[in-house]
Amino acid sequence: MIKKLAIEFSTENLGYKILIIPKIVDIAYNIEFQKNLYSKLDSKIKKEIISKRIKELKELVGSEEIIENEYYIEIWCEDKEETCLKRAREWVNRLNICNLEAKILEEEEINRLMQSFTMPEVSNESFMYRENNGKRKEI
Repeated sequence: MIKKLAIEFSTENLGYKILIIPKIVDIAYNIEFQKNLYSKLDSKIKKEIISKRIKELKELVGSEEIIENEYYIEIWCEDKEETCLKRAREWVNRLNICNLEAKILEEEEINRLMQSFTMPEVSNESFMYRENNGKRKEI
């Protein structure tokens, strides 16, 4: 993949910025799902497999949360908006060629990303869920 990326972006000579945002992923739901599955099984072997899976998940992440990174690429142009959109579409196509999922953010998504720098709870849905006693809330 690195070779593909190097080839795709070797001619890039305009400015861009890469933002890497860590995000907490709450896997408590997954563990709860495994526990419910365990309680419905009657096979000793299947229960043993699920029990080991639950144990390994808990060992993997002591607090039942893991961190995953979200990557954002900020590009800019000094030309018209159409030129920037064309460039953004080219970036998406190049990343897709490298088997990386990419999309152009909508204005609301960009605003939410920018707010996450001053209001970190905006970017962390699992935090918002816990802080609101298990009920989703909109910010």
